[in-house]
Amino acid sequence: LLLARTKGMFGTLAAGATAGWLCLSNFVWAPSIALLGLWIGLKERPSLKRSAVFLLPVILLLGAWGLRNWSVFGTFILGSSIGGSQIYMAASLPAEILGNEKQSAVLSLDSTWTAASSLPEVEQHQALVRASRKIIQEQPGRFLAGLINRFLSPWKIMPRDLKYTHNTRLVRLAALLSDGWILPLSL
Repeated sequence: LLLARTKGMFGTLAAGATAGWLCLSNFVWAPSIALLGLWIGLKERPSLKRSAVFLLPVILLLGAWGLRNWSVFGTFILGSSIGGSQIYMAASLPAEILGNEKQSAVLSLDSTWTAASSLPEVEQHQALVRASRKIIQEQPGRFLAGLINRFLSPWKIMPRDLKYTHNTRLVRLAALLSDGWILPLSL
């Protein structure tokens, strides 16, 4: 957001690149990033050019990853092939249990999750995307509230104080060092 506030287009482009990496690290952010791109273009001087400059690197990064998925899996998946599981967890779990042992306990009792877990990676992704779509259609307000909660939460920068199975300081250090920086290395 700070990069997007600059007057020049370079800051907007850099903000878009950062947002694209965020989408690759967790695809649940994609709807929020798309809305942010529109807001950036409309907030001060309405400018679709500014929105396009912000969204261009997002589209290029997601598209490049989709092409990578095509070459690896033989099918186009926009974003990560684990995006289905990320969207499913965002649609079906409260934010406060994500990342701790409660998440695993709840998911182990979820028939959709357990059935999908036994599938190959692409089929698992597709099954969880379909299940997520159904949940979102049935409870769009709940999903939107969860997205807003996650967007406003500092979780991606600094994990919340929860009972992790590992040392909280190590979890925070790993979050600061890894999110968004591991993806370029995998290309």
